Amino acid sequence: MTKTTRLMLAAGWLAFTSLALGQSASEPFDWENPAVIERNKQTPRASFFAFESLKLAKQGIPDSSSRFLSLNGLWRFHYAPTPELRPADFFTNGYDASIWDEIPVPSNWEVEGHGTPIYVNHPYAFSFHQPPSPPDIPDGDNPVGSYLRRFDLPESWEGQQVTVHFGAVKSAFYLWVNGIAIGYSQGSKLPAEFDITDALEPGTNTIAIEVYRWSDGSYLECQDFWRISGIERDVYLYTQPDVHFRDFHVVADVDATYVDGLLTVDAFWEQGRQKRAPRIKAALERDGTAVECAWAAQPIDGGTRLTTRVPAAALWSAETPHLYDLDLQLENHKGQCMEAISERIGFRKIEIRNKQLLVNGQPILIKGVNRHEHHLETGHVVSREAMLEDIRLMKAHNVNAVRTSHYPNDPHWYDLCDEYGLYVYGEANIESHGMGYDLERTLGNNPDWLDAHMSRMQRMVERDRNHPSIIVWSMGNEAGNGYNFYQLYLWTKATDSTRFVAYERAMHEWNTDIIGDMYAPYDALERYALDTSQTRPFILCEYAHAMGNSLGGFKEYWDLFRKHGILQGGFIWDFIDQGLLTERDGREFYAYGGDFGGPDVPSDHNFLNNGLVRADRVPQPHFEEAKYVMQPLQFSMSGGELVVRNEHFFQSTDHYELQWSLLVEGTVRKEGTFGRLKIGPQEQIHLAVPAWDAQGHVHLNVSARLAITEPLLPSGHEVARAQFELQRERPVERSPAEAGALSQRRTAEEWVVSGQDFEAAWDLRTGRLIRYASGGQNLIMEGGEVNFWRAPVDNDYGAGTPELYAEWRDPFASAGPLKHAIRTLNDGSATVVFDRTFLRGDANYMQEFTVRRDGSIEVTNEMRAVAGEAVPELNRWGEPLREGQHSNLFRFGNRFTLDASLTEAAWYGRGPGETSTDRNSTALVGRYQADVDALFTLYARPQHNGLRTDVHEVSFTNANGTGLRFSTDSTFHFSAAHHRMEALDPGPDKAAVQSHARLLEPELPIFVNIDGFHAGVGCVNSWGALPLPTYQMPFSDYRYCYRIEAISAD
Repeated sequence: MTKTTRLMLAAGWLAFTSLALGQSASEPFDWENPAVIERNKQTPRASFFAFESLKLAKQGIPDSSSRFLSLNGLWRFHYAPTPELRPADFFTNGYDASIWDEIPVPSNWEVEGHGTPIYVNHPYAFSFHQPPSPPDIPDGDNPVGSYLRRFDLPESWEGQQVTVHFGAVKSAFYLWVNGIAIGYSQGSKLPAEFDITDALEPGTNTIAIEVYRWSDGSYLECQDFWRISGIERDVYLYTQPDVHFRDFHVVADVDATYVDGLLTVDAFWEQGRQKRAPRIKAALERDGTAVECAWAAQPIDGGTRLTTRVPAAALWSAETPHLYDLDLQLENHKGQCMEAISERIGFRKIEIRNKQLLVNGQPILIKGVNRHEHHLETGHVVSREAMLEDIRLMKAHNVNAVRTSHYPNDPHWYDLCDEYGLYVYGEANIESHGMGYDLERTLGNNPDWLDAHMSRMQRMVERDRNHPSIIVWSMGNEAGNGYNFYQLYLWTKATDSTRFVAYERAMHEWNTDIIGDMYAPYDALERYALDTSQTRPFILCEYAHAMGNSLGGFKEYWDLFRKHGILQGGFIWDFIDQGLLTERDGREFYAYGGDFGGPDVPSDHNFLNNGLVRADRVPQPHFEEAKYVMQPLQFSMSGGELVVRNEHFFQSTDHYELQWSLLVEGTVRKEGTFGRLKIGPQEQIHLAVPAWDAQGHVHLNVSARLAITEPLLPSGHEVARAQFELQRERPVERSPAEAGALSQRRTAEEWVVSGQDFEAAWDLRTGRLIRYASGGQNLIMEGGEVNFWRAPVDNDYGAGTPELYAEWRDPFASAGPLKHAIRTLNDGSATVVFDRTFLRGDANYMQEFTVRRDGSIEVTNEMRAVAGEAVPELNRWGEPLREGQHSNLFRFGNRFTLDASLTEAAWYGRGPGETSTDRNSTALVGRYQADVDALFTLYARPQHNGLRTDVHEVSFTNANGTGLRFSTDSTFHFSAAHHRMEALDPGPDKAAVQSHARLLEPELPIFVNIDGFHAGVGCVNSWGALPLPTYQMPFSDYRYCYRIEAISAD
């Protein structure tokens, strides 16, 4: 900020605020001073509410307490685009804010229509167009939100200590009560509490908050999410008696045999004017039953330490989240309860031994996700109902861990993780990604910023340390490394010896207990696992970047995790698409970066759409793949028997029922159940495969389902499944249907073949099928066009392949002349062969159509690489192609445009959901049907979608059952939609077009792709990585065949 601006503001702002808070007029503003983190804010404490009675404490509803007053709801609000334009005296008594807008608290003001939501990934939104210069905030780019609210002080509170609690305010704020300056706070994802007792008056009081969108604290909040502002969590008042709890710390450990619980409770109090110290009364319950245990007490500084041993304790884990109720009462010398706390605790032991992270002695696997706090309508404000739905979705999809990326979450989230069972990486609100990682520049190595870093770590640990679900502390994300993080690590280890500390940017330095290199590729993981000098477990803090149509190759990650004990899983990036519900011309869609404001607003576009679930919390297709790959039962075949392995570490399988079915040619012919199998943790059993007597293609399906209702999941919910091919017989030779002779008509432009009730026509100039009619209805409007391209998925753009593979977008731009040859076969069939060279003669394409007398058409596609050089590993970081070199292909297939009435699809192949060639483990071979509209996946940004892989046949019919069928003696892949490929393809630069799937205008025809080969979509990252080589399509020879035939209604 310039000197002139400072002087203008100082005259007004310092007079009312800074001097009242003890700030010198010559000092920098608090919000541009890393040495000032807070003013008059109370010391951090655990998240709890102390009630006036144990009965109320056990009910756990603060609203029922006479000592609690919520200030959530509508506040008066004023938005100013710069500090100079804010109402400088709005906090004074008598200020008239009646003409101000009202805004809900909690909320983000940009989501409520004030200012502009900004999404950028790693740059700073306030210095997107210029280098960052901490701690300064650029002139003219720091909106201020002024909040006012009046409340009535309960009569019973007069004369008592009253504290105001702000759950989270972004980014920095000042507080006044009745015109009196109270304090200042920054650090936007942790509570700020202030003692406002001396500023209160009987009756009506006024509270005023001045919030700055940006502050020096924003340099540590450069996370990959919407940069939006405001009061984001609950605001409330509470009062306490003279004698009250100040804090308490719980250590619920387990003995060396993992049998008995060892409980230590450090309870701290304030006794105010009372001369006699209070007493602590403790009790423990489980499921409403008192636990008999002997408590020992000893005084500690400011409180009491209570210890006890719980014989044969029920231990907490994500699989078995057993909790106890710890009841604490603070009594005065007369034995009267002054305050009561009831807290749920869990006994567990976290260790690292033999290169593995252990929970209760077991080397768990982290089947985790990264989760931002996001809601499509309220931004960073997430209701308790939405949190519970997130937990349900995670449990339903075999997720057992969550990383609170990249900041401490709402305290209620940890209560849910404790209750329902999720391992938690508790992450500090520290990310200075925009500063880079160079030691000379990163704030993580700048001692002037030590207090700013340390405050965020300390306040998180002090708030959340009593939660059993938190097994690892994370010091932040992408904030460099150095002196400050060394100090954070040492402080955290000294403060909490029951957990470990992880920090990805420490890489392999000493200040991380767990290695977590984000987005490590497969070969790097394998090298680490085989390196005998490595002693720390490897848990990927981020991997499997789930952006758009992604998660191809996810199974191969888990093959490595299950192979090497030192590799213990990781956290998928990430859980939810961060779209914001928006309307344009009466149509709703999910906005992403660049959809708000003008061209000068910073944007990283749709890079925030990486969710396993959509913004509306509907699972994406790839979440089903993750569920399958991470399922807790593993199935295999050995010696003709079914092998079932229980991957749980603490649970038997007796709460699952294992069902089976036998399918012949995709249809269930026989089914039954193996019953409720009792397989111990990490054990396996062998089962006899049900007998079958059938010809054709035979599969065994197995499905493990809940036999009982569990919290959040109903009885019958499928937990795990698998499919095994038991028999594959050679296709039976087709017997030609009785039919009359073919009739052929040929001109210079067309070849028409007709027969009994059908007609097919080709354009000899283009080689395309231009008509296929049966029963008087034209079924194919156009078809057979060869296609090597797809509408690029987000991972394609990240690798630069839309530009690098550009020759495959129109490979015939440098093609030779199209040749054709027509002949009649001995059996009366007619055939046409089209042939041409392309890619300047380096490749040849041949397509043959054989029309049978029954009206069916057999299609053969063949590409031959006759010259040139394949460059299969080409991506954006590689060398450009030279003359004669050729990149990979996206696909090799044919395109068809079908009549609009053929909307009912039915297929025999993998399904029912969308798959890709590198993401189809979860999709079992069977017979499925769906409306064509349901085959289209609504990714936030349009891209290739809807593929069904390993298909033997697919039909498209109308309401009367008339239509056509594509089939093959092997398999192909298909997709179908009311959108042509070009409508999903923004061109080489997707950022140049703000496209949204929900705003696409469907066309009437049905656009079908029949692919013999299709490249995978990958998942290692979205900025350079290609799919695994197995799923790539290098410049090479390809050949596949299929058949087209009409289907009559009868």
